[in-house]
Amino acid sequence: MLVVITACGSRAATVAVAPATSTATATASADQPPSSTPSISPQVQNAASALSAQGRGAFADIWGALALDGANNRVLLYATDVQRAQQMIQSAHTDRPDTAGIEVKVIKCTYTSKDERAAVDRVVAAQLTKTLKSETYGAAPTADGTGIQVFTSAEGLKSPDLAKQVQSIAGSVPATLVLGSKGVPA
Repeated sequence: MLVVITACGSRAATVAVAPATSTATATASADQPPSSTPSISPQVQNAASALSAQGRGAFADIWGALALDGANNRVLLYATDVQRAQQMIQSAHTDRPDTAGIEVKVIKCTYTSKDERAAVDRVVAAQLTKTLKSETYGAAPTADGTGIQVFTSAEGLKSPDLAKQVQSIAGSVPATLVLGSKGVPA
């Protein structure tokens, strides 16, 4: 199971984490979420928490996302700079020595969580002011630091004007339209 943690610390998707050895890979596509849902150890959760704190702080300029890989008992760290990610891991282990035995796999991503959140905020602001050409229901960073997703209707998915408008608002961060639905009031 993978649990993706966004810059604000909330879960964006389900993913998993691993022990303190780190390995770098060139792309995020090699690490697909497993199909089963194993439990995530408290040590892995603590490592993710320590890394998340570093990602929101001194390493915000490289942090893309975190995923917990319960099947392999490790943390997947998406970062734009693999070398600085190693420093981030060491800082997390220094702050939380109990996490030193947890594997952290570094996966290179394209965009930081900070950049994705800024793009999401701009799209949501346009949504709230009703300036978008079709109905949208929200936006979120991708789980792997590759851009943002904007949730829209079936009509919105077919609209090249909406796609262009959303991408213009998102700026340099790629925005993908995906089918969504209106939330149901509680």
